[in-house]
Amino acid sequence: MALAHRRRSPAAQLLSIRQNDLSMKPPLASARAIRLVVCLVCIFTVVGARKPAGAQSVAITVDDLPTTDDRPPDLSRAEIARSILNTLKAGHAPPTYGFVNAGQIADGPADIRILGIWRAAGFPLGNHTYSHMDLGAHTAAEFEQDIAKDEPLLRAQMGGQTGERAWHWFRYPYLQEGDTLEKRRGVRAWLFAHRYRIAEVSISFEDWAWNDPYARCVANHDTASIAWLKSSYIDTATEFLDVGRQMSNAVYGRDIQYVMLLHIGAFETVMLPRLLELL
Repeated sequence: MALAHRRRSPAAQLLSIRQNDLSMKPPLASARAIRLVVCLVCIFTVVGARKPAGAQSVAITVDDLPTTDDRPPDLSRAEIARSILNTLKAGHAPPTYGFVNAGQIADGPADIRILGIWRAAGFPLGNHTYSHMDLGAHTAAEFEQDIAKDEPLLRAQMGGQTGERAWHWFRYPYLQEGDTLEKRRGVRAWLFAHRYRIAEVSISFEDWAWNDPYARCVANHDTASIAWLKSSYIDTATEFLDVGRQMSNAVYGRDIQYVMLLHIGAFETVMLPRLLELL
């Protein structure tokens, strides 16, 4: 099953792409679209984290494994995963969680090798629902069934008693925790009853939106647009990081331990080293 189509948030709407324009550049995403979630202390102890001296602490997490979005024709899915893992290791990040949608394997069984590459690197996996389901568009019962449907693959990949505990981290697709209070409380009760911890997010700049334009620009040999994509990616990431810190200091009077949401994708192989330099 392919990933469900992502909701068009304010930032995503600004990053929309015309079908007939291979070199379309996404404009700078608005920092007003940032989501600040404050329950971070527990997850920070187990996800990949970087803490430069005198700077903020940022835990890095990666969503939508095993694959997401388009890619240049000469770049394989396995190469994308290896590049991201190698960059994280080179940056001295601890083992970083990859959140899995097992439904992707149904459409592309060969992509299960991506999870094997992730695990071989010593990096853990977590639950992101089977089909990348939007809780706002489904009942709590349907959503809980989709979480449970993701578990057999996670259990097989992680294995053992320690693994059983380790993969009980859950990341809501779209960061959507429910469109009603009743639904939100019901799903949370189910998660806690099944020994899940929630992988919250405090910094997300919708990095996935650069993947498709990058793939088209590479195919079109449009180096000028690729340069612009690189610049706009860094500008947007910087803006969201700055706003995240401003919001934290406004609420707490200090930097919290942040959790950054990234996605596995082709453009991350180009930009992740530069992104880590910002943290």
